[in-house]
Amino acid sequence: MAGTDRTTRSRIGLDTANSRQYCGTWSRPGTHPPARAPAPPTSKEHHAYRPHAQIPPASRRPRARRLHRRRRRPPRRPPAPAATATPTPPISRQKLCANKTVLDCGPIQWEPQSVEGFKGFPAAGPADGAICSGGHGEFAQLDDPRGGTWPTTKVTSGQSYGFRWQFTANHSTTDFKYYVTKNGWDPTRPLTRASLDPQPFLTVAYNGARPAMTTVHQGVMPSGKTGRHMILAVWTVNDTPMAFYSCSDVQF
Repeated sequence: MAGTDRTTRSRIGLDTANSRQYCGTWSRPGTHPPARAPAPPTSKEHHAYRPHAQIPPASRRPRARRLHRRRRRPPRRPPAPAATATPTPPISRQKLCANKTVLDCGPIQWEPQSVEGFKGFPAAGPADGAICSGGHGEFAQLDDPRGGTWPTTKVTSGQSYGFRWQFTANHSTTDFKYYVTKNGWDPTRPLTRASLDPQPFLTVAYNGARPAMTTVHQGVMPSGKTGRHMILAVWTVNDTPMAFYSCSDVQF
């Protein structure tokens, strides 16, 4: 550098922390080590000296990526067919499953209104041995006689009786028909057409009308019956090819 002694060395550096120029000298080469530049500031110091680069608030920081798996939702139960009803009394098998009087019933306990099969009974409709389930394999527990131990409703032969229905959807209706098993029916075997009297003991015609949301069909219990029997109620829908089936165990 011009104007300085040969034995004097000069160095010009930059103070990166304070952004100002400085000058350092030493008399004899090798006598003192050259001054080192200051260490680079830490991230905290760096931000302290640069107000415009302050650490962003927590609300602006990017969210950490979730490392855990989200819990999978259970599959939704498919919607049941248009909600209907079963007669009570006499209480039906599907109703006994729904109110937990009878256990190990399978899915019918959650949708007792869904025993819907093709209409035209007894010429058509569910096959023998699957009448109480409406022909639905998933409701086969309704066809299982359980050794003849299904709970029964006490009735009397020849008595006046009201079959009560509570609807959540009242379809256009052709009719309601009530069948009863023959004398000598074996309650330890699934229901078949041959087990039933050939003619219904009660028929209530609607001719396309809709029943009231709460309906009672007045009738008379068949005469000459004793012991355990089954009553099959068939509700035939007018404007679809379907009917609803309901089995009720009774004790005369």
